[in-house]
Amino acid sequence: MTSKILINGNFLCRSLTGIERFAFETLKNLDEILTPQDHVSILVPSNAKIIPDYKNIKIIKSPLAITSFPKWDIFQFKKACKKSGAVGLNFSNTAPFGKYTGFAFLHDIYGYDCPKDFKNFRSRLIRIYSILHARNISHNAKKVFTVSEFSKNQIINTIPDESYLPAIITDTFELTENQLAELSKNRNLISIDEGSRYTDYCDYLLDIIPSYKNFRQSNKTEPGFITMPENIRSETNGEKKIEKVLICLGGEDPENLTIPAATAIVKKFPQAKITAIISNDQSPYIDYAGGQNVEFIKPLPGLREKLYEYDLVVTHYGLTAFEAVYAGCGVILLPTTKLHKKLAEKYNFAYVGDKSISDSSLQTALDSENLYAKNIFTSGAGGEKKSLGEFLRVLSAGKRMCCPVCGRMPSQPDEVISRNETRTYRRCASCGMIYMAFTTIEDKKYQKEYFFEDYKKQYGKTYEEDFETIKSQGMRRAGIIKSLCGKPEAGTEKNLLDIGCAYGPFLSAASDLNFNAFGTDIADDAVAYVQNKLKLPAVCSAFPEIDTAEEFGIAQFDIVTMWYVIEHFKDLGSVLRKVSSLVKKGGMFAFSTPSGEGISAVSDKDHFYQISPTDHYTIWEPSRADSILQQFGFKVERIVSTGHHPERFPYIKKTGAKPGSLRWNLIDAKSHAKRLGDTVEIYCKKL
Repeated sequence: MTSKILINGNFLCRSLTGIERFAFETLKNLDEILTPQDHVSILVPSNAKIIPDYKNIKIIKSPLAITSFPKWDIFQFKKACKKSGAVGLNFSNTAPFGKYTGFAFLHDIYGYDCPKDFKNFRSRLIRIYSILHARNISHNAKKVFTVSEFSKNQIINTIPDESYLPAIITDTFELTENQLAELSKNRNLISIDEGSRYTDYCDYLLDIIPSYKNFRQSNKTEPGFITMPENIRSETNGEKKIEKVLICLGGEDPENLTIPAATAIVKKFPQAKITAIISNDQSPYIDYAGGQNVEFIKPLPGLREKLYEYDLVVTHYGLTAFEAVYAGCGVILLPTTKLHKKLAEKYNFAYVGDKSISDSSLQTALDSENLYAKNIFTSGAGGEKKSLGEFLRVLSAGKRMCCPVCGRMPSQPDEVISRNETRTYRRCASCGMIYMAFTTIEDKKYQKEYFFEDYKKQYGKTYEEDFETIKSQGMRRAGIIKSLCGKPEAGTEKNLLDIGCAYGPFLSAASDLNFNAFGTDIADDAVAYVQNKLKLPAVCSAFPEIDTAEEFGIAQFDIVTMWYVIEHFKDLGSVLRKVSSLVKKGGMFAFSTPSGEGISAVSDKDHFYQISPTDHYTIWEPSRADSILQQFGFKVERIVSTGHHPERFPYIKKTGAKPGSLRWNLIDAKSHAKRLGDTVEIYCKKL
């Protein structure tokens, strides 16, 4: 034992009840298995009723008495742990808060279970105190110990609520809709190998057993998380004999394939010892007269480490199949379902093609080059061993988000549009917006590095190097705005506010076209560039927090613009309300953003969302823009499809047509006619 353990001796000052007896007995047994070299001590308060006598647990007598258990547990014991560099071990349903919680026993959750028992003011304070400790222990303890399976299930099922921070992780294969609905009310819901039809409730789906792409998409498939057996058969160069066979079909064997499998194996290998795993004593297989070489047994604990004892494992697609291959066994899969058969084919297993398990189908499987299917670990169904715990730790820190427009979590989960390794996208059932609903990516900071390093990675040049190109687009956009606004009154200029102005290429273009241009951005170096080099008014301020009347002396503008900015807001509803308040009646609001109806999204939806920047929280679809913007007092006047890329059309990829060719030009014309550009500009008027 390398870590220091400091035991909380608070139970030594309590009356002798079940918890205290449990602590005494546990430490007595622990003392027997420790050695003097182990760094385990107990902090004994000065007013302890009993001072225990241990051989290997060191006694540390504290000069402090317990005058208040909360004071001792939360402050004094925590200070002792911190000073000694030890991890605390707490027996009494209480522990220091936060990172010094250490190891803790949670015997029960009486405060949760029996609220009516706490009738007066003092007892209600005690209840609140016990609930706080239960939440702290369940959240922060290195390990939570309890005394029975009943208490364990009670704690798991009761404590998680809206204030419970850790993610909820399920690994039960198929949960009911009610179970998923209940679990998804609390924090992030991460489900492993979830096979139900209700996975829209899940923030993140992780498939460890490789699946056949069927009714739903996962965020990530990673067989490297499978725990492989340590016991492995030794390699032999000669003929591999079949002398011991294991038949393992999940215990329940819903397709009743155990007897046909045993019959076929006995016929093929009459001298082999056959073991079949069944689930219960009422199984019809108990009376099966398959000969003295067939044995039926209950499920084996630790089966993974016993697989190497068998020459052949007959099973269905699942963990056992992968474990048996890794252990060096011959593996034959049975077609329990059509899906299982497809999976066996896809991942290069030997398999029996018919449920009758005919002689010919069994012989085909035995003759298959995939009988010893080691190649499944180099064909996408396995590989480098990875840490599931570390991966789940990262996922648990992910953020669940609601629709940025509506700003509230729906009572029923919004439809999942796409999943990828770091994000999940949904469509809001209320407003129709596609939004990022879950992400493991930290928020991006829009400082100099973004405009120089990040921008260059994406576009091949820095933002400043691309200034003139961006400005030329700004001239076109400002021209459209001018045509939609009409001429200003004689002797006046239209006031224009560009939100997220960056280094000011659009401000420069608007100023050239006689707009009175103002800018705001959160990057101080970009604002400094606009002020000092372009000599245009700009402030460093977040949106929608900015007070334009204070900053510019202007409460309302004729035009407000956002060029590739609107998708970066998590709180888009408040942003659009602020924009509405800033635009004069009859004024314009114009913005550009990636299009969810462009060729990239239409032709390969999942790839589109996978490469979508991780700080784009909404995906606008031009066909739905007007209905969303009307909620904030705007009416769409013009939609301009931009970012046309014929090379992204499947037809061009297939034919290899070159720029300028007839095929290329026809596709380009189609892209413009059907508004299939990958970006879009939307110009709308304040009603």
